Amino acid sequence: MDANQKGWAILETLFEVLERGHVFERRRKSSLAKALAVYSYHFGLSLRRTSQLVSFLEPASHESVRKWYRRLGGAIPPAQRKRRSIVAIDETKLKICGNQFFIWAAIDVHSREVFALGVSSGRTDLEAMGFLRKVFSLCAGEPISVVRNHLPTEPAFGLFSGTSKASVNS
Repeated sequence: MDANQKGWAILETLFEVLERGHVFERRRKSSLAKALAVYSYHFGLSLRRTSQLVSFLEPASHESVRKWYRRLGGAIPPAQRKRRSIVAIDETKLKICGNQFFIWAAIDVHSREVFALGVSSGRTDLEAMGFLRKVFSLCAGEPISVVRNHLPTEPAFGLFSGTSKASVNS
């Protein structure tokens, strides 16, 4: 089972738990919105970003997302840190309802697993460094190389991790 199938399996499991069980007293919000919120928050989006994402389906506050996660967070297995030698990072610009968002993804080149996602409203160096810190926190050890847009540049890795062993290709 590849990483994409595992992600869908987790989301389907959350949806089934919500549909079968009486996890919540009220059913004001759809089970799909709650499952998407719990899944997104568990895998790295902030409470506010998750509530913004879910609000495209139904209005939801960040406090609602926090409460949903407290109830359902245990249904998702914890992410395991893996040793990764080459990591590819890509960003995509989306325009939703007139608002511009950047979706960041980190992919293990060998297993083709998407292991980190991030959303930002801009594409600044600060936001990129924040996402890279998140990526490195999910890696056991330090990747040998980070590739971005398949274009080589000089090693500039010391800015992100405090060491200069690895290289970043942009």
